[in-house]
Amino acid sequence: MPNLLSFISDHKHLITNKKLKVRELDEEPKGVFVAFVDEGNESYDVHISIDDKNELLRQECDCENKKPCLHQVFLVEFISNKNQISEEKGKRKTTKKILEHHAILDKLDECTVKDWLKSMMDSNKSLKYEFMLNFKENSHTLEN
Repeated sequence: MPNLLSFISDHKHLITNKKLKVRELDEEPKGVFVAFVDEGNESYDVHISIDDKNELLRQECDCENKKPCLHQVFLVEFISNKNQISEEKGKRKTTKKILEHHAILDKLDECTVKDWLKSMMDSNKSLKYEFMLNFKENSHTLEN
């Protein structure tokens, strides 16, 4: 069983200067890839199976070329590149985006925020009502 990278390097000469395109790539179940590989106006049904260690288990193509064919090699390279990209994405540290209004609020002092909130509630009844429902003690009783 060849490793994906060694398979690609051993057969890379097959796909140089070829205009190929992978279409409708599906992976079902895990490690079993099915796609159409287009070569000009022709389209070929290609199946590739790999294990957890990136060992190539099986490759099939419905073209009549000598095996392994350029369609298989191209799909294996495509899958390999796709896996490398997804691994690189997983390694990137994600940072949570801070909302602009949160950033502004964090910079303000408490008195400025309270004064602004008071003036807003004086002119906005629905805001005042929401404030009272959320913060007034015992506002959630059946009587209210």
